[in-house]
Amino acid sequence: MSLDGPPRPWRLSARLLVVDPAERILLVPVTDGGVSWWDLPGGGVEPGETMRGAAIRETREETGYTVPDTLVGSACWTGEVVFRWLGAWHWSRQVVHLARVGVLPEPGAVALTEEEVATHGSPSWYSLAEIVSHGLTVAPFQDPAVWTQLLQGDCVDGGLVRWSATSSS
Repeated sequence: MSLDGPPRPWRLSARLLVVDPAERILLVPVTDGGVSWWDLPGGGVEPGETMRGAAIRETREETGYTVPDTLVGSACWTGEVVFRWLGAWHWSRQVVHLARVGVLPEPGAVALTEEEVATHGSPSWYSLAEIVSHGLTVAPFQDPAVWTQLLQGDCVDGGLVRWSATSSS
């Protein structure tokens, strides 16, 4: 990556931090170029779509879970994220919304893009303790303390993050 700044063009991205009554977090495994990590479900915001709407749609497409709009809170994390995926550097303005859910219906079918089919696995639920004890790498959070802040309902400004999964998780 050039020192002149992040790659262009950038993309607006919305993610959903879905937390169940057992305080488990919904994560999606990603493998690309022999490196693995975990993501919150989410992705690009389409023209005319709200951030909240995009986060809900992307979560349904990537995990099969439909999270009701009424359970999605306001943004809890924002940041500019520079990351490597599919052999290239990307730049996105990311917004994460917190959704505390009760019992969700069984997940429906996923609707992954061609790129996601090649890189995304089946979603799983993990507690914060499991994320830490298993040493899971979760994009774009490099500091485990951020999880505690988000789960407490705090809003976090992530600033500019150059995110890279440096080892398999």
